[in-house]
Amino acid sequence: TPAPTATPAPTQTAYVSTDPIFTNTSTSNEQKIYQYLTSETEYNEAVACGILANIKQESNFNPTSGKGKSYQGLCQWSTTRFAILEKWCAQNGFDPYSLEGQIKFLKYDLSARYTLYHKALKAIENTSEGAYEAGYYFCYHYERPASLESSSVARGNKARDVYWPKYAN
Repeated sequence: TPAPTATPAPTQTAYVSTDPIFTNTSTSNEQKIYQYLTSETEYNEAVACGILANIKQESNFNPTSGKGKSYQGLCQWSTTRFAILEKWCAQNGFDPYSLEGQIKFLKYDLSARYTLYHKALKAIENTSEGAYEAGYYFCYHYERPASLESSSVARGNKARDVYWPKYAN
């Protein structure tokens, strides 16, 4: 009698995006994040600029930054928060190391888990000073790096002086 054939182990299907923001190969990760934040969230251009300033500092727009370390991804999420991101991505069919998975998780994280921060960001004026405020606020409350005050000021300045002129004018 022939030996039974081994049952192959189930393989996880690789996620393939169909979202035009994330499939556009002619735009950078920075541009994709800005476009997503201004078109698919309740955030204005100033807030998008503030978030960009933070992501630039945390990961240089690289979703695999710090992979396998204590802090990883676009926002350098801690091990605990990255585990929440991984679970959310698994439940929603995203690769946790993809730009799309992390940005869509960020939207979820702010609007469903950090609702106070979400509400505060939505209230920021769409001006250059609003970009500063958003960069500062996002750093101070969401990112919370070691040098909290000086990092928040630096990111607010970058949001106002670099990203606001680049995207909002």
